[in-house]
Amino acid sequence: MRRRRRGLPAVHRTQSHLAGRESARDFAGRPTTLMNLTYAGQMIVGTLVAGVGASVLAKRST
Repeated sequence: MRRRRRGLPAVHRTQSHLAGRESARDFAGRPTTLMNLTYAGQMIVGTLVAGVGASVLAKRST
């Protein structure tokens, strides 16, 4: 028979384990959702700026 640990329930032990023992280096290697959305926004804006710039240059050269 398995002995039960005293203290917090298993769910709370797991959550505190994840929050307490993960170092900042472990999280730095994983991009967050906000980081991914920011990167996608930058790529969209950059593409639009490049397109507008190319069309302006094309009109000026004719």
